[in-house]
Amino acid sequence: MKGIKFLPMLLAAAIIFSGCADRIPEPLVSEAETKPPVEDIPPVQQPYPVSFDGETFEEAPKTAASLSPAVTEMMFDLGLGDRLIAVSDYCTWPEAATTLAKAGSPAKPDIEALTALAPELLITLSPIAATDSLLLKQAGIRVLELKNPESFADLCDVYIKLSLIFCGSVEAPEVSRSVYGQLDSALAQIRQASPGKTFVVVEDYASDGLMLSPQGSFSDSLFSAFGTNLWPAGKFNATEEELFEIGPDIAFYSSSVDEDDVEKTFPHSELIEIDFERIERPSLRLLEVVQKAASGLGLELPTD
Repeated sequence: MKGIKFLPMLLAAAIIFSGCADRIPEPLVSEAETKPPVEDIPPVQQPYPVSFDGETFEEAPKTAASLSPAVTEMMFDLGLGDRLIAVSDYCTWPEAATTLAKAGSPAKPDIEALTALAPELLITLSPIAATDSLLLKQAGIRVLELKNPESFADLCDVYIKLSLIFCGSVEAPEVSRSVYGQLDSALAQIRQASPGKTFVVVEDYASDGLMLSPQGSFSDSLFSAFGTNLWPAGKFNATEEELFEIGPDIAFYSSSVDEDDVEKTFPHSELIEIDFERIERPSLRLLEVVQKAASGLGLELPTD
């Protein structure tokens, strides 16, 4: 009988809950789940403007002139030789550069010739006198002085800046790397294969002996892949007696120095002749110097 008493209550509860079932809300779905996913597309990189060392270029110069043989060679290395309309009186490489108009030198730029040619940009690695620079600017010619490379890293930096100027920030890394990367790769191979010998670099004759490239010089930076330069920083000239006491494993010597004089000074060293002019005018042609030096030590490098 007690069960019968509870029956009406159970029926009432069932009716109440059956009515609520229609009002139970659907699970909430966030707005983010209902919208299609948004692709993470990086912003389009603009090639210009480019800036470095306080200089800004809004666009690539269409014409340029070079007062430094190294800059001329580097421009051709980068495939930018067609931008040059004038070069230094001392530019002798590549052959295509010798057919261009002459523009003097940093010490004595040909203002009249440059004004007539009107290149948008004049590039130099050596300072131009303030009066000459002012005359060029008054003629509407922008003057850019880049740092003269004092190390291999500096050389790479010049390639990068030239690429930025003429190719823009998007293409510059690949363009510059395609050039200096060849040297970088060769030096890395030498560094890995070299037994870490000692060396000196004979640049020229001195008044009482020979002139050597000291530690911290461009030559030191380049040939450090072969080992350690024994000639101290800040010192160039040395007497034969001083050099005889050093006894390096390798003596790299400029073609302007007689081999007999080098052999007499370093009788127990392996002698490797180098084209020192290419070190004074650094460009991709240094690759041939490095390959020849490596070959002289029995380290064969790819020539491609």
